[in-house]
Amino acid sequence: MIDSTVGSHNPSPQIMILSPPCYLHHTSFQDYALYQERNTDLYCRVALATLLVYYTVLTFGDEINLFWTHFKYFNCVFILNRYIGLLSVVIEMQLLIFTAPEEL
Repeated sequence: MIDSTVGSHNPSPQIMILSPPCYLHHTSFQDYALYQERNTDLYCRVALATLLVYYTVLTFGDEINLFWTHFKYFNCVFILNRYIGLLSVVIEMQLLIFTAPEEL
């Protein structure tokens, strides 16, 4: 950001350095690195969960045509495996996103 001071003796603009969030202002470099690592981990998990949900929605039509038309016992195992995994990812995302970090 550039802040041009009006009425000062120095006509050149001053460059302001952007700082981290206010709660990280008085922390050490290791704490800030931990903060960045947690955010990177969160972004990667959200990206993988998004891909899993996208894949599930994309293949839902084939699932109906192939597995739901003829009932067999291994179809139940497939469906349980598919949707329990999806449910666990949704619950994990709820916990990761809506839970504040304990201590930084």
